Amino acid sequence: MPSVFQVVLQGTYFGEASVNVFSYVVQDKSALSGGVAAGRLLNAMGYVSDPTDGDFPALTIAALQQLLVNPLYTFSSVYAFDQYDPADFQERAFVPNTVGRFGGAAASSVLAYGFRTTRINRAIRRGTKRFVGVNDEMVGDDNAIAGAALAAMSNLASAMGAVLDLEDASGAMTEANPAVFAKEKYTTPSGKTAYKFYDTALTQLVNTAQGIEWEIYPTVRTQVSRQTGRGI
Repeated sequence: MPSVFQVVLQGTYFGEASVNVFSYVVQDKSALSGGVAAGRLLNAMGYVSDPTDGDFPALTIAALQQLLVNPLYTFSSVYAFDQYDPADFQERAFVPNTVGRFGGAAASSVLAYGFRTTRINRAIRRGTKRFVGVNDEMVGDDNAIAGAALAAMSNLASAMGAVLDLEDASGAMTEANPAVFAKEKYTTPSGKTAYKFYDTALTQLVNTAQGIEWEIYPTVRTQVSRQTGRGI
C-alpha cells in the first residue's frame, strides 16, 4: 500500500526560524531494503550537503532552492517521516556553510517567493509554499519578481512537481509522488476548529491529491507571521 510521507526543512534567515513542509506519497516502500523510505526520499530530493562547500547535488530540489535564495538564508536541518510508521524516520543536520547561493542585498524576512499547486480534486485545496531569502534587486516597484529570479523559481517549481525515484543500494526502486494532503476537521476541547491527519493511512490516501504541478507567483508574497513582534 502507498505510504504518506512528509519532509520538514528547517532554516534561519535574519535570525528567524523558517520551516517548509513537502508532502509525498511513496508508492511501495516494501520494495526497498528494510521496508523504509525516509532516507531515500531525502536523497532523491537532494538534501545531502557537501561537507566541504555545503552545496547540494545539482538539479535536485535542494540545489534549485539553494540557487534561488540569498546567502543570508542558512539551511539548518531536514527530516522525513512516514505519518503512520514511527520507525520510518530520518533527520539530517547540514554543515554550517550550507547557505543560499543567489548573491545580492537581502530583502526583509517578511517577503518570500511564492508557489502554489494545481488542483486535481475540487474537494482538496491547493497546496502553497513560500521561501524566504528574496533579493532586493529582484523585486520591482510593483512587487514583480525580476527575470533571473523568475527563471530560478520556474526550475524549482518543475523539480517540486516531478515524481521522484527512490533507490536502495541493491538497485531496488519505488516512486514518490508529490501530493497535497487534505486534513480532517475537528473541534478541540476548548471549542476551536482544528485540522489533523486522518486516523488511518488508507483514509488519508482517499483524501489526497496526487499528480500535482507547482506554479509560481510572479510577485513577491508577504508573511505576516514573520513581521517584527508577530513571532515566527
